Amino acid sequence: MRIAKPNINENYITHDADMCEIMTECAETENAVSEYEFCEQSFSAELTGGQIDSSRFVKCRMPQMQLSKGYVRDCEFVNCDFSNADFTQCTFRRVVFKGCRLTGAKFVNGLLEDVRFEDCKSDYSNFFSANMRNVIFHGGNNNNSNMQECKFRNVFFKDASFVRGEFLHTRLRNTDFSDSNITAAVFTEQDIKGAVLSYEQALYVAQTLLEIKISDF
Repeated sequence: MRIAKPNINENYITHDADMCEIMTECAETENAVSEYEFCEQSFSAELTGGQIDSSRFVKCRMPQMQLSKGYVRDCEFVNCDFSNADFTQCTFRRVVFKGCRLTGAKFVNGLLEDVRFEDCKSDYSNFFSANMRNVIFHGGNNNNSNMQECKFRNVFFKDASFVRGEFLHTRLRNTDFSDSNITAAVFTEQDIKGAVLSYEQALYVAQTLLEIKISDF
């Protein structure tokens, strides 16, 4: 599936800026964090309602960051730590998370559009009631994640692990799990209806959800 890539103009990017100083100033003035590249820096304060635009973050630590009701557009996050970050009701458009740690991060009631999660550690992340359009989860550990009551439109899973993931009341029609691990994932018969599964996954669903007994002949 093709999704829109972040639009970052390298000619306007400011390098070597102090992330903590810039973030704090933008939080106080309600201005956007725009056109920066931050490398190996840390920030964990509150930026509720803040906006991050056309920027790149590499190996930055932002655990427990508060960005609820914020707006993130045209950004790349590479090998960053967002453990237990709060992105509740945050909008993400044309954003890439690559090799990031998102353990326990909250995307509750958020909007994710043209977003790519690549080889991220997103176990115990919470996407409850999120609206996802053109989103890819490629690789990574997403075990025990909460995707209940989500709205999926062109959401793609590739070689990803969602062991014990929760998908209750999320319509999964046309969602392809065939090369991902959904062992012990939680969904109802109605939720999984129309999903694309591998042969082994279909057997698992038949046996555990539909209580169908498979004959060995």
